[in-house]
Amino acid sequence: MYLYFGFWIVIQALLFSLAIVNYLYYPMWQDMKDLLGASFITARSSALALHVDTALVLFPVCRTVISWIRTTPLNRIIPFDHALLFHMVIGYSIVFFTLVHMGSHYRNYYMVSQATGVPYWRLLFTTGHSITGHIMTLCMIIMGVTGASKFRRKHFNVFWNLHHLFVVYFACFSIHGAFCLLKPNSPPYCSSGGNFWKYWLASGLVYLFERLSREFRASWRSREMRVQKVILHPGKVIEVQFRKPRAFKGLAGQYAFLNCPAVSTQQWHPFTLTSAPEEDYVSMHIRLAGDWTKAFAETLGASEEHWKALEQSLGEVDSRTQKRPAKRPITGRKSVAQGVSSGYGRDSMAYTPVQRAQGQRRNTALSEK
Repeated sequence: MYLYFGFWIVIQALLFSLAIVNYLYYPMWQDMKDLLGASFITARSSALALHVDTALVLFPVCRTVISWIRTTPLNRIIPFDHALLFHMVIGYSIVFFTLVHMGSHYRNYYMVSQATGVPYWRLLFTTGHSITGHIMTLCMIIMGVTGASKFRRKHFNVFWNLHHLFVVYFACFSIHGAFCLLKPNSPPYCSSGGNFWKYWLASGLVYLFERLSREFRASWRSREMRVQKVILHPGKVIEVQFRKPRAFKGLAGQYAFLNCPAVSTQQWHPFTLTSAPEEDYVSMHIRLAGDWTKAFAETLGASEEHWKALEQSLGEVDSRTQKRPAKRPITGRKSVAQGVSSGYGRDSMAYTPVQRAQGQRRNTALSEK
């Protein structure tokens, strides 16, 4: 992994260096170089790196494409299992070159202000390139802070929703260069408008296909996947057993993406399949560690009363041996809220979701990967 990380740093350094050489000796930008100096070169060079990195950042989150590439010989060379890590590495690169780009332009604004007499604050806050640039920076900060590991695990709903600010980021990036702060020596000046859309067109189309395919698979799987049993284990872990569809072929150690429309129609979370391939059900063990998993457990009927009953059962320990009694599942007859038939045991608690009065059943959609 460190080898690939070092290779990525080399590519970024090479890209930035080639851009510096290009703008340093290209005569079309001589006037800007004379006026702004080194900050012009670093601003343009970091902009090129941002174009490339932002165009690539969507590819690692295209799960359908990544799953298909895993079946090819290319998977022996590139560790596609770490695609999300690569997504974050690209994000760090975007942050780095954004800081370089912003610092360079803040100096450029000052130099332009001195040369033209336009107030510095006006260039910094009222021009089109500065407004779009600050909007992109704000979106990047929000996505970066909410995407941190600790925050993401505790508040995944917030992370997921705010991460869609990338749409605003891409829209502003597409017109950012059209305001033409840095002009070449001769006209036409920026006649083609912003060029960023040419960079992200391919990744944008692939990502659009990815999102559409997720919706298709969700609607198809949801017709057959039904929750048939829920078991509560110590440590705030729930075991969810699904009825296995006839065409389902699961392998040992395989993971699948789980979606619960009652919690969020857009969020898909990976969980390892804990059932054996020969069993007539598909099971997952899920630890309640964040807002999505807690909401998912509550949707299945695992209320706080259930967890308290389980903890009380586990608290009945022989003080002399300090051993828990053997597991003895007991089927309960007392019904609880939301039409759930509960069962209480010593080391676990199991219940089966039953049909509601309206004839509807709880269901979740499972996307096999």
